[in-house]
Amino acid sequence: GSDEGLLQKILSKHADGKHPNLLRPKAKDCKDFLKNFGVLHYAGPVFYNVSSFLEKNKDQLHSDIIGVLQNSTSPLVGKFFPPEQEDPNAGRGRASKPSSAKKTLGFQFKTQLNDLITTLNGTFPHFVRCMKSNDEKS
Repeated sequence: GSDEGLLQKILSKHADGKHPNLLRPKAKDCKDFLKNFGVLHYAGPVFYNVSSFLEKNKDQLHSDIIGVLQNSTSPLVGKFFPPEQEDPNAGRGRASKPSSAKKTLGFQFKTQLNDLITTLNGTFPHFVRCMKSNDEKS
């Protein structure tokens, strides 16, 4: 799927009165209105741009959750999460996955947070307290 395909599906299934909370943006509503859709929230309309929408919102399940779902007694759940095939060329019998597949949003957030903490720990912040005299209090 593509970002434009997602937008077309959203608009075809929900726009033009099919859902009261979906808005089709006009040129005055947002920049690049042809790549946007709107949702009428309780606080007002919010417009979402579909550029890189699928890539930004692609996140993967943790391996322990996948393991639980693969061992489910429900046949329907089992069809969605079949056991991973082992790659005979991979070492130690592990299923091979490209390293780029593990870079989820959660992983990126964790990496950025660790980088921030490392930067903060490497600095020596100084604080200046502002003293204002209180003439009424002696």
